[in-house]
Amino acid sequence: MAMTNKERQAQYRRKRKGDGGKGLSVVLDDGADLALHRLMRHWGKTRRETILHLIEEADLALIRSLPDDEEGRARYMALP
Repeated sequence: MAMTNKERQAQYRRKRKGDGGKGLSVVLDDGADLALHRLMRHWGKTRRETILHLIEEADLALIRSLPDDEEGRARYMALP
């Protein structure tokens, strides 16, 4: 018997979580969506790869801008 759409989605989510992934659902306004598509085209990346790239770059830039003290760095790096 074929799986229902709900069963396929549940299987997909289980598989993704097994890979250590976290889900994200977001609605972008038109300007942000156009900017995302420009970046995707410029970097030759998928939507997912582009968003990951932006997050990693922003995080690295912030870490580099922190004062050279361990307390500030530890406070930023601490998980909520």
